[in-house]
Amino acid sequence: MFQREELKAIRTEFWTVFGNIMKHQFSETGIRVRWTNYRTGVKDFYFRLDADGKKAAVYIDFQHPDPEIRNLFWEQMKEYKTYFHSAMESEWNWEETFYLPDGREISRISKEIKDVSLFDKNTWPTIFEFFKTEMIRLDSFWSDVRLVFIELSK
Repeated sequence: MFQREELKAIRTEFWTVFGNIMKHQFSETGIRVRWTNYRTGVKDFYFRLDADGKKAAVYIDFQHPDPEIRNLFWEQMKEYKTYFHSAMESEWNWEETFYLPDGREISRISKEIKDVSLFDKNTWPTIFEFFKTEMIRLDSFWSDVRLVFIELSK
């Protein structure tokens, strides 16, 4: 088992290495992006990367505290579902109701890979390739539809 400090050091190294891999990758719009903390430009609408001891995942989280507003965003995203899957070149998991560990209800679209571990450096290349591929595709999709969501958020 790892000690708390070792876990923190591994996580820090993991995200630093991924950030360095992606630092020369520009957004579809030609701007520099912090891929590990992607800014959608829409309040309570997030693209998240996650890795743990068993899997790696990319999440699109609709976290608005007002269920009606969250539902409005969800319904708009469903309108783009066919285009989204085409842009992403794969099917993703759609969960209209998802509960975060702190009990908050959100809506989530996700894709994950299993049998990889943040704590096994041998699997890091697989995770990094997954994150890179999915985030570049997600950025391309988002560059096409983001203005609709920005308008919805007003």
